[in-house]
Order: sequence, then structure tokens, then C-alpha cells
Amino acid sequence: MLIVKAAPSKPQIVELEGHAVNGTNYRLNCSTQSNSQPPNHNMSMFSAWRRDDMLIYSSGRYIVKGTELIITNITNKEDSGSTLTCVTFEDQFLKSMNSDAFIMDVKYGPENSVHLASIPPTLGFNLHQTAPVITCSATCNPPCDYRWYQNGTFFRNGATLSLGIVEKTTRGNYRCEAYTNILGVNRSSSTSVNIIVYFGAEIVNMSINESNTVNENSSAIFQCLVESSPPSNITWMKESNGTILKTESGVVQSQYRIESAQCLNMDNYTCSAYNEIWTPAKATLPLFVRCHPRTDYRISHDTKVYRRRYEAVVLRYTVISYPLPTFRWIFLGNGSVDRGLPVSAIQYSNGLQSELRFSSLEIDDFGNYSVIADNSLPPSAREIFEIIPAGKRMIPEYPNKIHCCV
Repeated sequence: MLIVKAAPSKPQIVELEGHAVNGTNYRLNCSTQSNSQPPNHNMSMFSAWRRDDMLIYSSGRYIVKGTELIITNITNKEDSGSTLTCVTFEDQFLKSMNSDAFIMDVKYGPENSVHLASIPPTLGFNLHQTAPVITCSATCNPPCDYRWYQNGTFFRNGATLSLGIVEKTTRGNYRCEAYTNILGVNRSSSTSVNIIVYFGAEIVNMSINESNTVNENSSAIFQCLVESSPPSNITWMKESNGTILKTESGVVQSQYRIESAQCLNMDNYTCSAYNEIWTPAKATLPLFVRCHPRTDYRISHDTKVYRRRYEAVVLRYTVISYPLPTFRWIFLGNGSVDRGLPVSAIQYSNGLQSELRFSSLEIDDFGNYSVIADNSLPPSAREIFEIIPAGKRMIPEYPNKIHCCV
């Protein structure tokens, strides 16, 4: 066969498997056309490649095969922006023109390049403080898009995070995700910042068992739940005498237990929380203990009262009881039978205390008085008071004097 030889056409560098992608292998072809005749000649073609004007040999990361060039393990740092050219030979001596320069455009990102400008891993703000704008950035080709998540839930799109005036709901973990689409594949990477909001203590719940009324000898469990940042110091106090019952530091909840509640445990109990950010928060609950009436020996009871005729007197009796009792006064005189209260006696009761009042004692008012306190829980409470004549013996006056002569 007679072959008329001619140099191949000017080649063009063509990507065989899409764009150069960071971390993958990249195939290029020095595409040209033979000008030798007839077209069915059996002469082969091969190409010589140059990178930045340096001849490429088939070694290391480069494989030259026929008119193809394979670059293995493409990297953005090493390969992006490099200039490639090729020339094609046919039958060894027929050389084409040089191809136009081909600039390598490596697609990459964001991998581990995501960062927040001048931001530490944790930021703390006082409540109602203005938070600075946080900017997220990453290196990507094509350029990255950004989205933010708060505590794992989508928050907003964009590279900047503007939180504005800090509220309690602002606290949490904010994750910036940078992502890009390369050849139909989404690639992403992220980094995060933890936002702490500092605010004073607020008592969100205080409770006693299921109810604040318990039976005597049963347990009473107080619970105090606090919202604060940082955690608070929680103190339990008995209100009537200011006794500090318990203190815990650096907590957001606390428990105080009375294992066997008695009548004298009835009181107002206060949970106080403080964390140095704001004034202390307090909550108070009364504890009621179901118990039968009994004499309150914390209060002095004068059960023997000395008075003269026509003087005033008040008999006063105080008990401990829940529910509140009813009081009944009985006049026994010098015996043990109810003789009925004197007309001059006035009974007055208020809560846990009852009084029997006399504005002017008569001779028949002296003697023993019994008081009974009852609240339907047995047994009742009883006490005996005695009004005793003071000074000389009192003799009854009679309207008609009897005169006797000797």
C-alpha cells in the first residue's frame, strides 16, 4: 500500500472522565486527527506531554500511554493551576503542532478546611448581651455553600451567624456545615461553637410529695428545681425560726427529706437559689402534718390562777393540731361534773388557741375549768385550769342581815 504521510492536526487536550477531583485519578487525551492517506493506514500515534514546560515521563504519579495521560491522586495543592500541553507524533517522525495550554482546575473541598474566624470552641454571654457576628469559612472549588444547625436542628443558611440579643433560648451548640457539589456528589465538612448564656437563678418548680399534706410519722420529700447558668447554691430553710436545714453547691436541683414528719414539723419551708449572677430566687411551701391535738408545751400555760373577787382573768390554752381543732370549755367547780359555764364567762377561739375570759369574777366563778381540743383525730387534748381565790377568805354577802341579842 502506498501511504502519503502528513503531520497530524493540531491536538486538543480533552478530559476523559470528567473534571479533576481532589484525591482521585485524572485521565486526559491528546486528541488529534491523522492527515496521512489513505485513512486506513496502520501507522500508530503517540503523544508527548509537558507540565509547566517540563517534559512528563511515565513515572511516579504520571502514566503516559499512547495519546493518554493519567495523573494519579490529584491534589489541589500540587495540581490546581498547572499548565499542560501536548504534541502528537505519527510514525515517529510526523509531529503535530503543540496543543493550546490546558489549565488544570481541580475540584476540591471542603474536607477539613472549615473554621470560624477568631472564635474559640466555647463562647459565654450574659443574658441580654449582644453577641458578635460569627463567620464560617472553608476552601472549596466550586465555592462552598453554608448552613447552620442549633443542637442538631437546622437553624439557617449562609456563612454568617447573627444571634443578636442573647436570650436563654440562644444557648446550645451551633454547627456550621460547609458543602459543595462535585460531579453530582455532595461533599461537606463542619465545625461547631458552643454558646453558654449566663443568667441568675429561677425556681421553676417546688413540690412536696404528691401533696403538701402528709400523715404524722410518714415521710415528706421536698423537691426544688432551678434553672440557672452557671448552676446555683441551693439552701433549705425552716421559716418560723430561720433554721438552715441543708445547703448544696453547684446544682440545679435539690431534695430535702423529713423521714418521719411530726406535728412540730408543720411550717413554711423555703428553697433559696443563688449563683452570683443575679439576686437570689426563693420559693416557699407550707407543710401540713395530720396529727391529733396535743398541748403546745413551747408556750407557758398558767393552769393555776390566783385572783380576787371582781378582778378580770383570762385562761389561755394553745395546742398543736392539724386540721385546726374546735375547743370546748367546761366548768367543774370543785367536782368533776360539768356545771355549765358561768354567764360571765366568754369563750374566744382563734386557730390553735382558745381563751376563756372573765371581766369581773364572782364568788361562784372560782373553781376548776376543763378545756377540750378535738379535730376528729383521736385522742383529744385536755387541760385543767383552776381559778383560786387570792388573799383572805371570801364570805358570801347576804341581802338581809340577822341580828341577835343576848
